[in-house]
Amino acid sequence: MVQTSTLTLLATMMASAWANRLTLSCPSTNASSACVMNANGTATPIAINMNSIESLNATKKSIDTVDCQTLQASKFTRLNLSYNALSSMENLLCLPSSLQVLDVSYNQLTAMENINWNSFSNLTTLILRGNAIASMRNTSFPPTLTTLDLSNNPLASVVLSQATYTQLNALPSLSMHTTTQRVDLLLNNFEFNGCGVQDIKYLGENVVCIATEPTLKSTLGSTLGDLAILVVFFAILTGAVVYVSKQRTQRQVQTPMEQRDTWTSECCEDLESARHVVVETPLPKL
Repeated sequence: MVQTSTLTLLATMMASAWANRLTLSCPSTNASSACVMNANGTATPIAINMNSIESLNATKKSIDTVDCQTLQASKFTRLNLSYNALSSMENLLCLPSSLQVLDVSYNQLTAMENINWNSFSNLTTLILRGNAIASMRNTSFPPTLTTLDLSNNPLASVVLSQATYTQLNALPSLSMHTTTQRVDLLLNNFEFNGCGVQDIKYLGENVVCIATEPTLKSTLGSTLGDLAILVVFFAILTGAVVYVSKQRTQRQVQTPMEQRDTWTSECCEDLESARHVVVETPLPKL
């Protein structure tokens, strides 16, 4: 009974982590097989053209995560993951570095921040069309990239380094036709990221902020600084509360005799002080 409950709990935890995972570790004797494994352990095979083993088409399979351990060791050069349910940009970074073409269009990606695509040293085409990417910040791409498709995304904020801006501006094929880029959101985002008027430029049909390296890290530094101030403040406040509490406790535990001695001591000290006070009165003139 305990063992059954444990297995049920593990299955529930796995189900909450992912629903459909793309993997090359399938219940098959074919070493080149690929499949989509759901949380219940059911595998749906994906046909692979043995004449073109370097290409994998896994479109429209409801995939929400990829099996890094098995896929990273593969030698795929073309991977189509379009029309799935991928939501983590970081999960894509464990795909095989041999990729030349990666299509993750029409998934559920929401942001591209602090993403380094340089591990894909052969990547020429990256298709991110039709996701929900609202921000692009501190992102770098390999020098081999020639095509970047970010069209049909709600890109409200784009903050790039000068090097990345120069690279993307020179791409043979760049699509960034955003679905929305409101002026008020732009001004708020640029002000938040420390962008001045001189830092705002056009990239395709999008307005972007060209930030220096310190600016790209300013938000994190500011947040950590504010956090440190709060920690110091609460430490001082806690120390003051503890000190007052101890003083109050010490006063409450004094015996009546100690309280009388304390009062007598204070009284005598006041009398002694008064005794030494010399009042100089001017003598009357004769």
